[in-house]
Amino acid sequence: ATMLRRSALELCGAALRRSASALTRGLDPNPVGTASTSIDGVARVMSSLLLLSRGYRGNGRRKDGGYGTHVEPGTPIPPEGVMALNNLRDNPHAKYDKVRVGRGNGSGKGKTAGRGHGGQNSRSGGGAPLGFEGGQTPLARTLPKRGFVNKHRMVFTPVNLGRLQEFIDAGRLDPSKTLTMKDFVDARLIDPRVKNGVKLLAKLERVRDEFGNFAFDEEGNALYVPFRHTVNVEVSRVSREAKEIIESLGGGVTRVHYNKLGFRALLKPHKFPDGLPRPARPPVGLRRQVDRAGTLPAPAPPGYEAPFYYVPTEAEWRPNPNIKPEGEKRKPKKQVGEGREDYSNDPSRIFGVQ
Repeated sequence: ATMLRRSALELCGAALRRSASALTRGLDPNPVGTASTSIDGVARVMSSLLLLSRGYRGNGRRKDGGYGTHVEPGTPIPPEGVMALNNLRDNPHAKYDKVRVGRGNGSGKGKTAGRGHGGQNSRSGGGAPLGFEGGQTPLARTLPKRGFVNKHRMVFTPVNLGRLQEFIDAGRLDPSKTLTMKDFVDARLIDPRVKNGVKLLAKLERVRDEFGNFAFDEEGNALYVPFRHTVNVEVSRVSREAKEIIESLGGGVTRVHYNKLGFRALLKPHKFPDGLPRPARPPVGLRRQVDRAGTLPAPAPPGYEAPFYYVPTEAEWRPNPNIKPEGEKRKPKKQVGEGREDYSNDPSRIFGVQ
């Protein structure tokens, strides 16, 4: 094959040189009865066969073992060639070299390296601290404090019913089984970095018209895609409207409690080669907000009966210090002068008269 290509190229080059010399002398490049006609014909045939079999090869390595980028015959080739690894360049002025300081005065950034002649800002690690305003009272100290951050706060990852319905329609969630928070993470419905749990909300997807815009009814109210799946879900919290929508379709929502270790065991059971830990009981202050403790692994097996936890009343788990229990009376306040002798009817004792 290599010799065939070389012969074809030599024939093509000879034909082109003969045609060019004939044109410069004003002669017919292909006179009748000359031997060059057969040479030109062979050159044309060989060149066409060579192009059909070989195609265009640019820079780079071909996948079929050859060298170069293969382009199908007949494809117009731009003057700058085809795109290859050695042709990749940034746009002009899209990338600048890093300024190298302290490399001599000829560079323009030598000696002081652009920091000036001494001073606080010329030192390593120097400069005024953040928020310093030259000695006057900083703005952060002039403004009063407002509010606080509750150290016992709980952050839940929201999951909307509209988003849940999209994943069910796409086949990424199976509504025939109980959906847990691990199923949400495995389906990439939520971020795996769950802090305190998942809360199910009743927000649905908006209806769009044929142009992709949000649709409205005659009164100007927004239209929503109704939730139409019957599902059983285990989440940390659920809004009242979302629970009503799911239960109206024959499904159910169970509020389960997991602590941080329980969430790690739920979402990453492979991290516990020696066995999963026991589920943590919900604290007394949270027993009114959950239905039961979460099981490991989840979901709970059929016929599972949650252990009984005493749920305190409102007055028990959040007592009012101003309300006294029944049977305990408040002590009367001490009156003015109580416990001292009455001198009102004895002037001698009042004025010191003997």
